[in-house]
Amino acid sequence: MHKAWIEIAALILAVLCAMGVLLNKQAREKGIGPRTLQGLIVSIVGPVILILGLEKVLTAETIAALVGAMIGYVMPKPGKESAGKEV
Repeated sequence: MHKAWIEIAALILAVLCAMGVLLNKQAREKGIGPRTLQGLIVSIVGPVILILGLEKVLTAETIAALVGAMIGYVMPKPGKESAGKEV
């Protein structure tokens, strides 16, 4: 029973995060950049991985690989984004 509530909360959180980011960008009249897309992808894929893991669709090894790939995707590559900027 508790597993279902966690899954529902994860789904609601994913939708609210995506809506919040998009509404914020619309209110500020700014476009969606690469970092915004990365944030949206993580806010949607993260809860999906959680839900599939709770339902035993994914094994622990698969979850670890997906989370590692997601972290590698989000973390900037050294020198790529800070090129020309002082740190």
